[in-house]
Amino acid sequence: MPLPMGATGAGNRAGGDEQVGWDLLVPRLVNPTKVIILESMLWIERPLSATELEKVSGGDPLLNSLSRHLKNLVELGVLEVVETRKARKSQSSKKETFFYFAARQER
Repeated sequence: MPLPMGATGAGNRAGGDEQVGWDLLVPRLVNPTKVIILESMLWIERPLSATELEKVSGGDPLLNSLSRHLKNLVELGVLEVVETRKARKSQSSKKETFFYFAARQER
């Protein structure tokens, strides 16, 4: 992917005058679904499942997209699984997984 105007890879490291065009880079690097997940958890201040996040977001993004991004945020160490329980209103053995911010250990 070409760098936005004003963004040079080597120029910044070598003391060049050009600055990275963060206003153009950030939208390409930050995933909107992950922002929805994190903002929802910050706003609601409790663990949430993919199903609850789908309701909070009005169905956009869809459940499978939310689930995928939740798992990715766990892999990245941003979130952790805090509870798994039988899904509400479910006659089957489906489980609902709840996620929240990963505990940070002080160094």
